[in-house]
Amino acid sequence: MRGFLTLTILLLYIPLLYSDELDFEIPTHYFHAIRFSPQNIPIVSILITNQHNSYYVSSSDHLTLEYRDKGKISSIKTRSAIIERGEFKAGSVIYKLIVDRINYNDTETRENIIKKFKELGYDVESVLVGAVFGLKGKVHDNRQFYISIATFKTPEEAEPLITDVFNRYRIRAFLLPVLKSYPSGKILVYIPDRQQKISVENVFWVRQNRGSVTLQDGQRVVDYGSFNGDFYFTFEADGRLAAINRTDLEELLRGIVPSEIYASSPSEALKAQAIAARTEILSAIGHRHPATPYLLCATQHCQVYSGTSSYNIETDRAIRDTYGKVLLYEKRFVKAVYSSNCGGISEDNETVWGEHREPYLSVQIDADEKSEAYRRFKDGINEENLEEFLYTVDDTYCASSSFTNKKAYRWKVEIPYEELIRLLKKRFPIETLDDLMIEGRGRSGRIKGITIVSKGKKFYVDREYNIRQLFGGLKSGLVYIEKKKDSSGRLLGLIFTGGGWGHGVGMCQTGAIGMAERGKSFMEILMHYYHGTRVEKVY
Repeated sequence: MRGFLTLTILLLYIPLLYSDELDFEIPTHYFHAIRFSPQNIPIVSILITNQHNSYYVSSSDHLTLEYRDKGKISSIKTRSAIIERGEFKAGSVIYKLIVDRINYNDTETRENIIKKFKELGYDVESVLVGAVFGLKGKVHDNRQFYISIATFKTPEEAEPLITDVFNRYRIRAFLLPVLKSYPSGKILVYIPDRQQKISVENVFWVRQNRGSVTLQDGQRVVDYGSFNGDFYFTFEADGRLAAINRTDLEELLRGIVPSEIYASSPSEALKAQAIAARTEILSAIGHRHPATPYLLCATQHCQVYSGTSSYNIETDRAIRDTYGKVLLYEKRFVKAVYSSNCGGISEDNETVWGEHREPYLSVQIDADEKSEAYRRFKDGINEENLEEFLYTVDDTYCASSSFTNKKAYRWKVEIPYEELIRLLKKRFPIETLDDLMIEGRGRSGRIKGITIVSKGKKFYVDREYNIRQLFGGLKSGLVYIEKKKDSSGRLLGLIFTGGGWGHGVGMCQTGAIGMAERGKSFMEILMHYYHGTRVEKVY
């Protein structure tokens, strides 16, 4: 057995060392080197799509196409261009099997985890992932150590060990891709108004002038919308041609905030959302998309980003009013996660995602401390009082908000036996469902795990999201399950009575609106959902 090693996958913000030449180097984008705007705002790269071999870009004004030709940067002004993938060579990626993640300064926990897995006979490697930020004269560090116990050439090779680790230790290990060699290739560009074709190596830029940049697939069937900032096109590790928008963080928020919350929400709720979204971007950098030539994506995996089509005067005002403000816990950016509707109570992050507990992401009744809901359920929800909570609590912030969707706050789904079998067979080799057992709940009452019993065999499912998906996409894991049986005791189906929509960790967006409608400020909203944090202006 070898001692443990440390591998570093680290993002450094180095604006003084950055030059325009680096824009045309593939390693720059995989290293995730970051530039700043003249106002010292971080500039962020966001994947819009990698699903096509060709793209069409256009603008109502004109675009500047930039590429490197024989060692020099060349530029062409035009209104549109077609960008296609030519011959390419894929890069190579290896996969680290990760069993835990520990904050950079939590040395004791890291050493204990390493010791534990070394004693179990694994080759332990400590992988340092994340970013160090220098903003407004202060250093902000979102780095974590990812603890790896094995390395694989393909995800398929890792599956047996992932299953074994789960069965032995109930640890849901995951794979961290690490780039071993860069992709390369030709990008072919056709410029219609010049009837000109050019061939470019590796990276091609589309620079914005006055008008926004519109992105479509090459056949102009799929319209991805219009975006401010520049675009670059380069190769993913597997050879796909990626269309990536690069813009400053404040401009990015203009396309995120109205995509994530009703723009007609009260202003204080919009401010809270803007700060949460800004913080979540900074906390996620370096962790969400390793081994890619971009930092974030435009989907719910990171945060939904819709470009200029979603811009709104009210959300723009909230972003301006909170310019540069983020949530900090000690010296770290908060993981400012949020969900649509918490159902009246939020959940601990470790229950939902199996992470180490973050003190600021803990169970919270979504109500004033003087409320009946708080008085009755402040000690949490369990199997005994869950039904009472679901059927009787209606004085929470998210229940009383004028924006509340009653079918999101409380809902019921009945799945007949035949449909249950169809759903379960997608995951397990079963023909019957004999029993279903709840294997623990979080402090909010959200399910932590279930066991499916079929002909004497047991199949375990952990994590609330996995459970929700198993049954066709339940709105949340805050759910009471009733077994519907006939007079002989034969199972006829399951009835799910639930509360909320989404994972329920962090800020409840509907609850934030409810708090704002009751006169609460954005500071009061954020302190309610992210305990013990502080708001600070970092640029």
